[in-house]
This record gives sequence, structure tokens and C-alpha cells, in this order.
Amino acid sequence: MGISSQVHGIAWSLSYSDAHSSDGDEENDEPHSDKVVTLSLSVALSHLLPGSYAGYTLTSSRHSADSQMVSLNGTMLDNHALSYAVSQTLDQQNGHSGSLTASYSSGRGDLNLGYSRDSQATRLNYGASGGILIHRHGVVFTPEMNGAVVLIDAGGAGGVTLANQRTIATNRDGYAVLPFATAYHRNDVALDSHSLPENVDLANSTVTRVPTKDAVVLARFHTHVGYKALFTLQSQGQPLPFGSEVHAKDTSSIVASEGQVYLAGLAPKGTLYAQWGPGPQQHCTARYDLTPTLAQTPHPLILQQTLTCPF
Repeated sequence: MGISSQVHGIAWSLSYSDAHSSDGDEENDEPHSDKVVTLSLSVALSHLLPGSYAGYTLTSSRHSADSQMVSLNGTMLDNHALSYAVSQTLDQQNGHSGSLTASYSSGRGDLNLGYSRDSQATRLNYGASGGILIHRHGVVFTPEMNGAVVLIDAGGAGGVTLANQRTIATNRDGYAVLPFATAYHRNDVALDSHSLPENVDLANSTVTRVPTKDAVVLARFHTHVGYKALFTLQSQGQPLPFGSEVHAKDTSSIVASEGQVYLAGLAPKGTLYAQWGPGPQQHCTARYDLTPTLAQTPHPLILQQTLTCPF
């Protein structure tokens, strides 16, 4: 039996047990009773070390020596990628013992390390796990894969994390692997838009795939890698008509009111092609140069320029 509670970030519990056993001798089978009392404390250390807890356990037994254990465990780094646990035990019968364990999880594999020591031996263990997926455009290092997996193509955008698996991020070529997917079911793969670099614009944030057993399926996201700009286009002193189509290299958009058009994935210099009808006077070309603005503001969110678009 036992009781437990939590007050101001301190959790505690107190338990009592009375175990009965016999020595197994049928002629002289005398029962034995051992009463054990255990007190446990756990304290959140978020004000000193975010994501960590300190613990203390005292075990007192009628027929064996008392033992005490202090511990510290928690997580560190972005997305709690590093977890650790440290403990020290004092047993009046068996002496001192201690242990240290740590594990690191990333989108490219897992590492673990363990160390322990007692009166009998010292032990050290370590390990690594992961996988390699080779595809037509390169190689992706992944966590250990199991069954169906999803190869993610973020269109060359590196460092983009998954919305529901933030330890997994695209490599510098824009690829990542979701190492587990449910076969014959809809799997929604979503990118975290907050992790996009400043020069990347995402056209679709979620892709749904239904893989077969042990299959590798592709989830391609349409991204525009380059600068973002809001242009105001004028032709013969008038804003371009609402709904005009504007094209640049690898990107396009529609003119809104007052001749404004938003484009993403732009090179520092280039040409815009606009059209609002089939006639010879219903299309124009404008050259843009973003380098002067970039020199003044190295990391702008959205550049703005007004351009003249002659026929």
C-alpha cells in the first residue's frame, strides 16, 4: 500500500509492503516476513536546468540493509534530442554503485552511451543505429527503418523539419526520410513552415501517401528557393490589369489590385513576363534587379520594387 502527492513541483510517494515467504522445507516450513518501507522524492529543476528532474529514494527493510539512491535525469538540445540519466546508490550491504547513460536521437541516426560501476566491476557500453537510403538523386542517412518508409523531397530546401517529427530534418540537398509509415493507410507528411529558411517559400505543406508493405514512397513538396518580392507593375503609366499572369524563371503568380504581384523563388536579377490577353498590346516585359536593396538589407523578408513594363 502507499500514498503519493505533488506540491509545487515536488512529487513524493511513501509505500509499505509486507512480503511472506517460506524456506521450502516441508518438515520445517516456517514462514518469513519482510517489511519494506520506501520513500521517493522527485523535484523538477526547470528553473536551473530546463527539462531535468532530481530524485531521491530511500528503502528500509527489516531483514536487509537500508539503501539510498540519488538521481538526475532529463533532456537537452532542440526537440529534446539528447536525454541523460545519472544515479548514485549507497547500499549498507553492497557498498556504492553508480551509472551514467546518455542517448542522442537525430534524423540521421541514434547514438547511445552507458557507464556503470559497482564493487564488482566497471562497465562501459556504447552503440549506434540508423540506416542509409540510396535514391536516384543521392544518399540519405536515416534513423533505423522499419517497414514502409517515405522519402521526402523538399525541392532543395535544407534544414526543414517535419511538423510531427522535429528531430528529422532535410539534408543540404533537401531530402529526408520518415523511417516508419503505416502500410495500406493514409500517411500525412507535413513540413514545419516555421523551420523554413528565409529564402524558401512553400507551396504545399502536407503530402498524403498510401504505401504498400515495405515500400519506399516519394513525398514531393513544391518549394520556391530564392528571394521573395512584391512588385508593383505599371504599363503606360497605369497599373497592370487585375488577374494578369506574371511569369519568371521557375515561378509565376497573378496580379492583384493596383498592379501588385507577389513572387517567390527569385534570382537576384531576372526578367518578368506579364500577359492579360491575346492581343499584341496585352503583354509586356520588365527587368528587375534586387541587388541594390539586398546591399542595404542583407536578410529582408519581402523585397518591394516598382517596375515599368513596356510592350
